Amino acid sequence: MSLNRVNPKRDGNEQEIVDCLKANDVLASQLSGSGIPDLLCSDNGRVFLVEVKQLGCHMTQAQIDWWSVYVVPGGFPAYICRNAADVANAINKTRAHYAKLERTTQDAAS
Repeated sequence: MSLNRVNPKRDGNEQEIVDCLKANDVLASQLSGSGIPDLLCSDNGRVFLVEVKQLGCHMTQAQIDWWSVYVVPGGFPAYICRNAADVANAINKTRAHYAKLERTTQDAAS
């Protein structure tokens, strides 16, 4: 699986999604390969994945297969984003996910 495929097909709204992430101080790096999400994101070290989809488009079978193996409870959060509202939701859910992990870690250390 290559992370640097030449001329990978990108969704037409990907730049809008990346711009929304950047406007929220989230770093985004493009990924490419069969089934893997489009973006690897970092919100102050809180890592999450984003699959960019245009309205009306659905995940491919390769994407469904990848997510069924790698997107597991307790792992990195992963989201499908179609617009700015989805990006805001992904950022908020990611922050809540990591805050819960931090509380659990602190409770275990007490």
